[in-house]
Amino acid sequence: MRDRSATELKSNKLLKELKTEELPNDSEINEFQCSVHPLLQFADEVEKVAKEIEKKYDVKFKNLFQNKDESYSHNLIRCISKLFHSDKVGDPLYCRTILRENDIGHVLILDFVGNRFYTLFYNACGTFCLKDLLTTYIISSKDRPNCLLISILQLFENEVITAIIQSIGIIYIKITAPYFSLASQNKPALEMTTTYNTLVDELEKIITNPALLLDTEYIMFPGHTTEISNFNMAVLKPLVAYSTVIECLGQMALSILNKCKKFFTNYLPGAGGKYHCPSLKTINESLTCPSNNISLKRMMGQLDRQKTQHKFDDSKCKVDFEKQQDNGMAR
Repeated sequence: MRDRSATELKSNKLLKELKTEELPNDSEINEFQCSVHPLLQFADEVEKVAKEIEKKYDVKFKNLFQNKDESYSHNLIRCISKLFHSDKVGDPLYCRTILRENDIGHVLILDFVGNRFYTLFYNACGTFCLKDLLTTYIISSKDRPNCLLISILQLFENEVITAIIQSIGIIYIKITAPYFSLASQNKPALEMTTTYNTLVDELEKIITNPALLLDTEYIMFPGHTTEISNFNMAVLKPLVAYSTVIECLGQMALSILNKCKKFFTNYLPGAGGKYHCPSLKTINESLTCPSNNISLKRMMGQLDRQKTQHKFDDSKCKVDFEKQQDNGMAR
């Protein structure tokens, strides 16, 4: 079991040497990759699509609280995470109070620091569903919002960004949440074959009919249901901008599909994958190999949490809210 990471150059080199020099000609090494790790690449693909859509519709802002090189959509999702989890620039205590007052029993936003799996997808869903609540909170309770809060208001007002975030939230509900539930289970690596093939087959259907993801009855993995709160299910409707959401869903599904075909080549029939119909010998030999290394991932996430220091000086980003309103928030 190994990861799909460029940091594993040494282990990859050793495996190659072992294959070519030390094993008998009739021997074979079975290599399995973590089933959870593709979610990170899925997020990267979605981010690329978000940038393309924003460029197409000429979405531009100035003076935002922003991480360099991120799409505006990703930036809004990250800002909401800081609002919920950063004591320096956010308001974690009051955010939880808002949730309680509206009978929302759990926090809908994860901290980006310390979480490594489907944070972008999960937070996109929560961000979209909390849009109205958070907008009302910021406007009604902050006489002089800081840069973070003003950035959130500006980004929420942009229909394209809201549509992109809604699309990512829909992908969370219909694709990444059920996939993560299956991929994180404790089972042998080869038992993921059916999941990989189902994912590819369903994505091929979705790219021809993206509206399939809007069907509340649609389940990507038959026989497997994922627990999603009723509040989060609101991401499925009403659509902010139907045509833009459909466009986003189609492009994101296509990008994820292309990654899946690359990642899961050994498990797919069309590619002649050696694990699509493995021999009994291969099955028996791989029984002790888990489908994921999720425990290591969680440990690395905790290391991230301990090492990361938020280096933001809010005093450098004070903005006159009334001036922003006069100049127009949305650009």
